[in-house]
Amino acid sequence: MELLQTRSLRKPRNPEVGAKEDVSFWIVLGSVLFLALRIPAIRIIPPVFDEVVQLYMARDIATLARFPLYFYGQHYMGPLESYFLAPVLGVFGFSFVTARFFYQLFYMAFAAMFVGIVRKFFDRETAVYTFLLLAVLPYPALHFTAIVAYEEILTVMMLCLALLLGRSFFWLGFFSGIGFWCNGIALVWFAPLGLSLMIGIPSEDRRKAFLWTGVGAVAGLFPIWIHGLQTGTLIDMKGGGGGFAAMGDLPRLFYLFFARMKYFLSTNLYEPGSWAAHSIHLFSFFPFTLFAISLVAFAVSSLRMFHRLNPEEKNFRFFVVLPPFILAALYSVRNLVAVEGIRFYLPLLASYPFVVAWGIRRLPSLFWKRILLGFLVTMLTVFNGASLKVQLRDRSEMDQMVRILEENKATVGIGGMAVAYTLNALSHERITATPPLPEARYQAAWEAVRERGPQFYIAERGADPDLEQKLAAEPDLTKVSLAHYDVFYGLSPLLKELLGVEKPS
Repeated sequence: MELLQTRSLRKPRNPEVGAKEDVSFWIVLGSVLFLALRIPAIRIIPPVFDEVVQLYMARDIATLARFPLYFYGQHYMGPLESYFLAPVLGVFGFSFVTARFFYQLFYMAFAAMFVGIVRKFFDRETAVYTFLLLAVLPYPALHFTAIVAYEEILTVMMLCLALLLGRSFFWLGFFSGIGFWCNGIALVWFAPLGLSLMIGIPSEDRRKAFLWTGVGAVAGLFPIWIHGLQTGTLIDMKGGGGGFAAMGDLPRLFYLFFARMKYFLSTNLYEPGSWAAHSIHLFSFFPFTLFAISLVAFAVSSLRMFHRLNPEEKNFRFFVVLPPFILAALYSVRNLVAVEGIRFYLPLLASYPFVVAWGIRRLPSLFWKRILLGFLVTMLTVFNGASLKVQLRDRSEMDQMVRILEENKATVGIGGMAVAYTLNALSHERITATPPLPEARYQAAWEAVRERGPQFYIAERGADPDLEQKLAAEPDLTKVSLAHYDVFYGLSPLLKELLGVEKPS
């Protein structure tokens, strides 16, 4: 009887208290996962050629040797990160690991601005869920926050949103120009920003907004103007994809856009036939489906209450709702599947975390919020682990290649774009490798190999069977086979022939 009376005197648990406790838990979990995923990724993931070339540019800037306005060999992307990293390399020396640690500031600035904007327009719970998803999404965790390339565009365009909301129109235009110089992917965000100027700005301020945004854009394009004065060409603009698609191909390309999107939201790095591959194939539809439902729900909700929203709220909703639809159209019309299409999904890194966080926040049951968010975070964390395992395998192969070359005193040579600059970075430049012409991007490395004479050739197995046979038949070359590459080392006139005779531009 006393026990029953004691129970009846207990107050029911306040659901608001439970929600606050959950929010604190998700903040801690997101912070832990952010560090747990990125610190290993920084050290494990082997550097890719774009990353190393960008570090070469940063070193050239730091030593005042050159001040590039575009990537070496890619005269359509501005190397903002190289200018950012130049002081770092000037102080700490040429190290891709050091550069990656400082490069995290780009993603951290993007996430901080975005979460702050979400908190301003919504509530703490939605902002925390957004932060948690930004911490565990595989593509930024394993690619663009560890590898130096492309990440700056997220930061620049999020800064543009913040400046739009703050009505700093000149600086909005300035950084929009910088964004276009950095990466053509910025065009995806220009549509919602332009629509915001037309609809999301009060009519009495609209003319001034367009004027100062235009003036700022002209100023922000200053690297392109400088390049034009120096060379007579403003920019070697390249459209993504394989040209405009035929009308009959649009349904197939539209399908492929969604087929690839699910791997962007889970991971596309896994060992074929492994348990991870089967799990990823099975569960990759979950983040995609959650995104699709949340995006449609948020878009419909925004339309219903559009007339009641203030201009800043309208601008924010344009920024997160429109890019996925614009991207789907561009992906299909421009046939982006014909190239390295996964990287074109970068604009989703603002839309996905927010709309999913918004959708989960609207669930009436705290229990289902926990289940849905917990399952999503667990799944993405496991997929990250599977991807890191694949990256570790690739890194081990590259490290083994470095050891083989150093043990045989073959320190200058030739490799494909995917391996040559990677060897230079992993060996701390004890090895100097370059792609042959016309792939070579870094002139200093190509000239060093030409002057000293190539002592090895790294062939990706199966990429060019005729060349592999020719190398294997050369009596002065010794062959060592690895998992994905064949290493040919020795002194042979064939290697000089493969290097080429003209300097890279």
